[in-house]
Amino acid sequence: MAANYLRMIAIEEKKTGTDEAASLRKTMDATIIDKVEFREATVSEALEFLGEKIATAGGGAKVNIVQQLGDADKGTKVTISLNKVPASEALKYVATLANLEVSYEKFAIVVRPKAAAPAPAGK
Repeated sequence: MAANYLRMIAIEEKKTGTDEAASLRKTMDATIIDKVEFREATVSEALEFLGEKIATAGGGAKVNIVQQLGDADKGTKVTISLNKVPASEALKYVATLANLEVSYEKFAIVVRPKAAAPAPAGK
């Protein structure tokens, strides 16, 4: 009986997390940033700037951007110029330039290095 109850709770938590992640993504899609311009900025600086711009453009709504990056990744330089762009797209472009991936989770947006492609089988 208790095991079934715990399973039901786990299923509901997964559903809620997915809904909250989707809600966070919708907020990012709807938040338009007037101008983003970086010239040789580090990825870390760019992500911090985007977090501030999102809060300003989104009416003060704070979005948690978690950087799970090593020192080498944090120091990667990016140059980009965008106008009137959804926050989700600005974040995606910065991540793409630095070979990073973005994932929307329950309480935060996580930026991390792209997972390495698996080695071909049989070699």
